Amino acid sequence: MELQPIGVVHSPVADHGQMPFEGVPARVEIFPQFEKGLEGVSGSSHLVVIGWFHQAGRETLQVAQSRSGPLEKPQGVFALRAPHRPNPLGLLVSRLERVEGLNLYLEKLDFVDGTPIVDLKPYSPSWDCVFAARSPRDLRFTDGGDQRATLERMLVEAGNFHGESCVGLALGVRMMHHAIAKWHIAQKDPAVVVHMAEDGCVADALQALTGATLGNGRMKVPSGRAFRLSYADQKVLAYQPKELPAGWGVEEVLGAGIDDLFAIRSDIYAEGSGPHGGRPPKRMPPEAKRQMLLERVRQSLVDGKLPCATAHHLAQELGVSISDVGWAADESKVRITRCQLGCFK
Repeated sequence: MELQPIGVVHSPVADHGQMPFEGVPARVEIFPQFEKGLEGVSGSSHLVVIGWFHQAGRETLQVAQSRSGPLEKPQGVFALRAPHRPNPLGLLVSRLERVEGLNLYLEKLDFVDGTPIVDLKPYSPSWDCVFAARSPRDLRFTDGGDQRATLERMLVEAGNFHGESCVGLALGVRMMHHAIAKWHIAQKDPAVVVHMAEDGCVADALQALTGATLGNGRMKVPSGRAFRLSYADQKVLAYQPKELPAGWGVEEVLGAGIDDLFAIRSDIYAEGSGPHGGRPPKRMPPEAKRQMLLERVRQSLVDGKLPCATAHHLAQELGVSISDVGWAADESKVRITRCQLGCFK
């Protein structure tokens, strides 16, 4: 078997230990004898880049630690993305920013300077992306390592799905990381159900990180401002994003305290298997108040819906609980809009 490099990486990082998890902007120089192979390559937005990890050891068959932290037990290199392996091939999908002659400029590449390039292929989401796929890493709790490294890994994963990195994406990453740590669950635990809210960037992050879809029944779209995660029909975390200081970007969101980013409510239901992903059915108010509640809710509608603030005001005015107003809305088949912390779902 013969391999010959078709090009070489030019990167500002020469030491693998100094390479950020998400990689850095880099240039791949293609050797002149392979110039004809570049015809049409600029038509692809992303390329599969295959390199030869020339600094890696070739005797390793098991490792006990990944870049995210120590493993529960040693894993074989064929079950991991470790660089040290019998044939140290590296594979990465990266955005192609531009082509200048024999030089390909890539948005992010985690190959160090001087890495030989073995092959290039166009990346096609319709052929290459299997969103429902899972690996052992996705199904185990892995938050014991460096938090920043974990957040950066999750941001890369969410960004690959969303198409770019942004503040909303970072908020979704922080939300999911908080739930993982609090519940000690795997990132893609199949018992997690996500109730989306109105911020599409946060929603994309949560879908990418959890694997929730409408088809598998783990994604709900009730709208409002609060995102809710439920686990095994017994635990619920509701996150309402706070207004961030002017000028905050992804870095500030990743570095901030969780309470600076969200108002969070946590509920546990010992026997919760109700219609709202862990929240038990609303209790019925006393019979003497039911008709009055139904009538007042109907009188308070705005364009056929009941604003959340109005619902709270009704509860206070009538001397009833918030859940009583929620019951009347459900009975009237009325949607409560702009819910503040998942009180009405």
